[in-house]
This record gives sequence, C-alpha cells and structure tokens, in this order.
Amino acid sequence: MKSTKGANGKDCKRLGKGHDCSCCGSRDNDEDFFVFRAGWCDSDGVYYPRLCGDGYGYGCIYEVKPSNSAKDEAAQLLLDLMPDEADDGVVSMLEDLDYIGGFE
Repeated sequence: MKSTKGANGKDCKRLGKGHDCSCCGSRDNDEDFFVFRAGWCDSDGVYYPRLCGDGYGYGCIYEVKPSNSAKDEAAQLLLDLMPDEADDGVVSMLEDLDYIGGFE
C-alpha cells in the first residue's frame, strides 16, 4: 500500500517501516498495519505528523479529524513549502508560531 485517504479527505503517503504513529505509537509492520504522513491538527490543536491505519478504515488516520483551524492551515502550508522536511522541522515551526502567539 502506497497511500490511503485520511480523515482530511486527501491522499496520505505511506512512510514505511521504522516509523511510528504520533497518536498511539503503533509501528509500521510492513504487512497489515502502516504509518502514513498526516500533517494536520485535531480540535485540541495537537499536530499529528504521522498516523497509522490498515488501509481499510481502521486506525488513527481515519479517526483523528482535522480541525480546519489557523494552526491546521499553517501545518498544511508548511508541509507544502517543505515537502521533504523531516517531521521535526514542521513541528518546530508550529511550536515557534504558537509561542509567539500566532494562533490566538
């Protein structure tokens, strides 16, 4: 499986073995449970760079709903501007924006 449609309604690319879910900690086992690049914030403002799923509707990628807030829009913009950036880079930028009051 190369991608799946997540709760955000977009195709989310599979990251492959060695990655873990930002929500529940499950690891990609390369057989029936996978980890995908998510990159959205939930209603509590928590950013999820990676979410897990089985490709058939079970897993965090289908359950964690995007908030469509300013922080969620910023996360999507950062992912578009830095598609190859490690998750830590996007997380760091969001934390910096949050610290300076960018989402109030």
